[in-house]
Amino acid sequence: MSVVNSCHTELTASSLVVDSYHQEDDVTNTERHHSPQMITANVGNVIVIRPSASSVHRLQHWFGLTLCATRRNNCPSPQFTWTRRTLTALLISCLAFMLFSLLYTGNQLGIGFQFSLMPWQGFGDVKQRLPQAIIVGVRKCGTRALLEFLSLHPDVCHAHGEMHFFNSESRYQLGLDWYRRQMPASRADQVTIEKTPGYFIARRAPDLIRGMNDSIKLLLIVRDPVTRIISDYTQVFTNRMKRNDSYAAFEDLVIDSRTGDVSSLYKPVWISLYYVHYMHWLAAFNRSQIHVVDGDALIQDPISELRKAESFLGLRHVLSRDNFYFNETRGFFCLRKGANSHCLHPSKGRTHPNIKPRVLHKLYRYFKPYNEKFFKISGQYFDWTEERRRKKRRSILRMI
Repeated sequence: MSVVNSCHTELTASSLVVDSYHQEDDVTNTERHHSPQMITANVGNVIVIRPSASSVHRLQHWFGLTLCATRRNNCPSPQFTWTRRTLTALLISCLAFMLFSLLYTGNQLGIGFQFSLMPWQGFGDVKQRLPQAIIVGVRKCGTRALLEFLSLHPDVCHAHGEMHFFNSESRYQLGLDWYRRQMPASRADQVTIEKTPGYFIARRAPDLIRGMNDSIKLLLIVRDPVTRIISDYTQVFTNRMKRNDSYAAFEDLVIDSRTGDVSSLYKPVWISLYYVHYMHWLAAFNRSQIHVVDGDALIQDPISELRKAESFLGLRHVLSRDNFYFNETRGFFCLRKGANSHCLHPSKGRTHPNIKPRVLHKLYRYFKPYNEKFFKISGQYFDWTEERRRKKRRSILRMI
C-alpha cells in the first residue's frame, strides 16, 4: 500500500491515477483509506488516488491541467499521461532549479536572505560574510559605475543597495550579525564588496570600520571636485523638479551672498574637500589599504582603472575591453557579460547646467590648495584645473 504524506510519496504500484473529474470508478478491493485530502484504493496492481474537491482545485490551480497516468490509456482528452519515472524526473529537475536559483541569486545579484537557517548552509564554503572591501565614496564620483563594473568579475560579490551601517547610529545598533546578513552568499575565494558613499564624510566611520576589520581594503573614487559639485546639484535639482518643488540657482547656493566667496556651508562644497575627509581615514588605516580610483578616467577608459582595482583587491585579471562598449546615445560606456549587456540607470549621466565663468573661476581657485594637499597625501596627481575643463568643453562643442 502507498504511503502518502507532505514530504515523500512511495508508490508500490506500477502506475498512478489522479482522477480530476471525480468520476465513480469500480473499486473491487475492500481496502480503502479516507483522508481530508484524498481517497486511495488498491485495484489489482494499480493504485487509484482520488483527490478531494479541495485537492483537485489545488492541482488545477497549480498545474493548469489534469494528470492521469495509468497502464491503460483511458484518460479523457485533454489529460496528459505521466508515468512515475516522468513525475520523479520532474520533481528532481524542479528541486535542482530551485537550488541553483538560490545560489545564483545570492552570488550574482547580491540579494541577501533574512533567515537564521540559510538555504545554502551545508553546501561547501558558500555563506554570507562580512565585506572584505568597501567603496567608501565619494558621492557623485562614479561609485555605482565602479561597483557594477567590478561585479562583472566572477570573483566579486556585492551587497544589494547601500547599507549605511557605519554612518547611521540606528543601523549600527543592529549589530555586525545584522550587517553580515545583508551581504550576498559567497565562496571563500570570492571578494564581498559593499558600497556606501556616505561613509567618506562620516567622522566615526573610519574607526567603526577598523573595529570590524583592521585589514579591510577600501576603495575611494574621486573626480574633479568642481564637476562633482555641479553633478550633486544637478541630481538634487532634478529630483526637486519632479516633485514640483522649487530649488535655488546654483550660484545662490555655492556663493555666499554676504562675502562673495565660496560657501563651505553648502554641503556639496564640503563633500568635495577630499583632503579634509581623507585625513580622517589615514588616521585609522594605512595608505596601502586605500585605493584611490580616478573617476574621470573610469568614465573615459574603464578597463585601465579596473585593472588597477583588480590588482589592489587581489583578483585575477579577467576583465577586458570586451566587457564594455560605448553607447553613442548615452555618451558613456555600458557593460557586457556574455550575451547580456546593459547600461547604468538612466539617472546616471544627466546633462549639467551651464555655470557662469566667474563662478567656475572662484570654485577652482578655492579648491586648488585643498587639491594639492590631497595629491600629496594620496600619492596621486589629477588634472583638476580650470584650463582642462575649458579644453574638454571646447572638444565637446566641436563634436556637436
